[in-house]
Amino acid sequence: MAKAKVQLKNDMVNMTISAAEKIIRERLDDAKHRELIGNFLDNVEKA
Repeated sequence: MAKAKVQLKNDMVNMTISAAEKIIRERLDDAKHRELIGNFLDNVEKA
């Protein structure tokens, strides 16, 4: 029973991650994607 609960939890995590990835891909156009990368690089340079 415990093994089934762990498997169910892992499956739910994987499905949630997949759904989030799909939403992010659909909502990021090229300009927004470039902006996010630029912001990330700016933060790396400051660190």
